[in-house]
Amino acid sequence: SITILMQIFVLHCSTTQKRNIQPEGYFFDESNIFESEFKKELIDILYNHEKNHSVQIVIHSTNSLHGSTIEEYSLNFANEIELGQKYLNNGALITIAPNDRKVRIEIGYGLEWVISDN
Repeated sequence: SITILMQIFVLHCSTTQKRNIQPEGYFFDESNIFESEFKKELIDILYNHEKNHSVQIVIHSTNSLHGSTIEEYSLNFANEIELGQKYLNNGALITIAPNDRKVRIEIGYGLEWVISDN
């Protein structure tokens, strides 16, 4: 029974562990597909947009979807980084997976009146 408890503990720890991803402004560029100058320009634009409209837009490039669909991966990532303002749920995430040739825009419920999922 101790072995079973240990296995459950290890499984729980491995499934709830968050990735240690450090953002660069409004970018999580794991794939390193953006040039530094472009990032700086876009970070300024996204910062000003959030300041003026209270809508947070984040861009994330990833090397792998880790066996998930792009939809699952994007939604999980948006929840993981707590995108948008907590009670307004007004964030947007642009996920780019160049190795999988997939792109997804994830919209928080608070923005669906502006941008629909369709």
